[in-house]
Amino acid sequence: MKFCSIASGSSGNCYYLEIEEQKYLVDAGISFKRIREGLAGINVDIADIAGLFVTHEHTDHVSALPMILKKTQIPIFSSTGTLRALQGKFEGLSTTRLHDLSVVNPLVSGDTMVTSFNVYHDAANPIGFVFESRQANKKVGIVTDTGKIDPEITEKIHGVNLLVVEANYDEHTLKNGDYPAFLKRRILSSDGHLSNLAAAKILHDICHERLSHVFLGHLSKENNLPFIAKDAVCQFLEDFSKEITFELDCLSRNMPGELIVVK
Repeated sequence: MKFCSIASGSSGNCYYLEIEEQKYLVDAGISFKRIREGLAGINVDIADIAGLFVTHEHTDHVSALPMILKKTQIPIFSSTGTLRALQGKFEGLSTTRLHDLSVVNPLVSGDTMVTSFNVYHDAANPIGFVFESRQANKKVGIVTDTGKIDPEITEKIHGVNLLVVEANYDEHTLKNGDYPAFLKRRILSSDGHLSNLAAAKILHDICHERLSHVFLGHLSKENNLPFIAKDAVCQFLEDFSKEITFELDCLSRNMPGELIVVK
């Protein structure tokens, strides 16, 4: 099982997953050209992608969708509400390539099992994902664009080997920054984004010996910095006597990361 971040941030998001030779994308919020180049950097042809999984319909997660539908045969998977929102967002979007995901019944395709779950964001029907290789008994969780974490989300991501979790903002920086008041309220709300501290609390609750990689993602350009996010997480876990036995890093907003083999 392999993972690579092509982009992660408020300006665009796209992740690559490989499960027993099946290749997938999660979100496509950067240009088609950048996605294709990012994949080429890890020796993957976009024509070999077996599916695109979409968390929600905001532009920083779906901007490349029209070109993907035009230039490839990749099927699109998301929640019913998100698929309807995408049809409203992109005129003439063909329904033949769109496939509903159920948060009740996981999607099983060969060796891959994909579990989706509801998250809290100001979108039509936003979801997060856990991808599992049943053969290798490995799991990757992706939780971004949610204003809060509830027990159901915690349960779904517990036991993952690699986790991408949102650490969108440093609360002090956001509250004292130049954003207008309405935007600050949106980000801080329960339908907004997760702070560095919120990400740390999640890791405190799900930390286990098989968790090998944690990536802090969707960092705000204006309201966060990688070293601030990492320091906040490390300090919180230290304060609550949680040993960091996993690799911890921040995903780049603009540059593809390394191809990670999930341990």
